[in-house]
Amino acid sequence: MSCADIVLDDYAYKQFDDPSYQGTRIKWDKVDFERRVCEHYKSALAVPTRDYPPLVDGYAPFCKHIFMANFAGALAAELPITPENRHLLCSGYKARRASELAVLVRWFPADKVSAPVAKYLDIILYSREQINKENAAMGAKQLAETAPWGIIAVKAQMVPYEIPMSPITMMRNALGVTEGGSGATLDREAYAKSVQYWEKHASSDETSHQLPAFADPTGTGVHLQVEPRRLSSAYAPSPAPNHAGDARPVQTTRHHVWAQFAAFLRPP
Repeated sequence: MSCADIVLDDYAYKQFDDPSYQGTRIKWDKVDFERRVCEHYKSALAVPTRDYPPLVDGYAPFCKHIFMANFAGALAAELPITPENRHLLCSGYKARRASELAVLVRWFPADKVSAPVAKYLDIILYSREQINKENAAMGAKQLAETAPWGIIAVKAQMVPYEIPMSPITMMRNALGVTEGGSGATLDREAYAKSVQYWEKHASSDETSHQLPAFADPTGTGVHLQVEPRRLSSAYAPSPAPNHAGDARPVQTTRHHVWAQFAAFLRPP
């Protein structure tokens, strides 16, 4: 892969241009950002280091990562959950784009917590083939771009390695490209690691104090706030009786996880 093989994909533009984007905001010129990523990649190829290998494999063959210093001053995208900040957690229905279903997520309002400037940027690349495949499935405009790799997302974080993908993102990916996912099969071991991480962390949302468009899609009266202790265990599987009448853990299948979310949303 050469520097000319990497371009900033349109899908990532919202992180630069949309002030209401709910995630890592990059307040930097897009052309210069792409140039700096390419320059870093060329330098890492010439002199790879432990913190900055030139390219790191992602969760599927079509996904790669470039880790580099946070030159853009972006704020860390997630924070540890502590006894002091747990009561600030919010929840709501959010969709990444209008063509996707809204899903239940949780976050810290950025105006209630202090997110530090991240040390690193995780530059997430998808292959051109995968980008075209997902665009076609979602009815998005097909671009004339032919560069083999596109930067589809940027995460600001405190460590120079991949943070576990959130459980709901794994579920969306497993649902397939027609639902906004990548079509990657659900990896049970990776899912368990994701749950372990995100049970103790939550995203910091620069715009989360604004009511999301999908605050109450079912008409049940479920809006932004839920009781934090209940929310913090939303990912945990519940026990179920076996034939002998005792309780045992339920395997975390796709149907079970969706059932957990549905149960969590029911009014008390």
